[in-house]
Amino acid sequence: MNHQKDDVLPAAQPLWPEILQALTSIDSKFFNGKNQACPLCGGKDRARFIRKHELQFHCNQCGDKSGLQFYMEMTGIGFSDAINDVGNWLNLIPQDRRVEIQREHEVLVNFPDWYKFDMKHYLKLKESAKPLNTSWQRVNGLSMIDILSDGDNALIPLSDSNGKPVDFLIVDIDSNYQSTGGNTIIPRGFYSTFGDSIGKRTYLTVSPLTAAHASVFTGKQIICVWDEENIWEVGKNCDEPPVVIVSNLSETMESDALKFNQLVFNKKNNTVNRRLYKYGEIIKERGKG
Repeated sequence: MNHQKDDVLPAAQPLWPEILQALTSIDSKFFNGKNQACPLCGGKDRARFIRKHELQFHCNQCGDKSGLQFYMEMTGIGFSDAINDVGNWLNLIPQDRRVEIQREHEVLVNFPDWYKFDMKHYLKLKESAKPLNTSWQRVNGLSMIDILSDGDNALIPLSDSNGKPVDFLIVDIDSNYQSTGGNTIIPRGFYSTFGDSIGKRTYLTVSPLTAAHASVFTGKQIICVWDEENIWEVGKNCDEPPVVIVSNLSETMESDALKFNQLVFNKKNNTVNRRLYKYGEIIKERGKG
């Protein structure tokens, strides 16, 4: 069967270690991410294979190569035969397993190395999640909005810097949160959205509670960045400087440093101040008190 490169190469990208082990005599230890003896030139401790990169093979002497280029040089076969070999091998993998592997690869590429991801838990939540009322909503007066649930916990989709949902954050009754893998620190540039109407401005906040209340109060889409340090990483992708809804001094100072305009979230009555503060104004107001 003749396979087309446009079909084979995207499907093969996350599977090159498995493909090369199946179609060549290469040792599985070569794919541990550490420097190894090069299978092509024979040099010691100069080559490694990194799943995250498009050019996955690197050797200090041979240079960088894609999985297919590496396979062709290892076997000495031509491009068309290599594509057919890989395509035939891929056809042996069940489609659902290929989809799962592709998903794992996307996570590996998008997430930093320290971020833990529980693929099975994520898929289970994705399949079972429904917009039901949770204890987190009831306690915080948010029963009027649709939020996915995980039992009594709220389930908030997390998107990467490209806007693609990549994980869930599970929020308990006290607004403590963790990802499917147990992370409580969110990668820079990742965010969650509350509300559908984007409007002319982009509104950012750190707290999911603030985001949910602000979405109800303003009728606008609010982006939750989960950590003060993420304000800039998300805000820099906005068409114009975003408005940051702040609830404490550290968020105010971070927003001021970035020269972003601000609204104020009142924790006592869960409302958002209608006045739009320019950077520096909130700190000046607090200094008068």
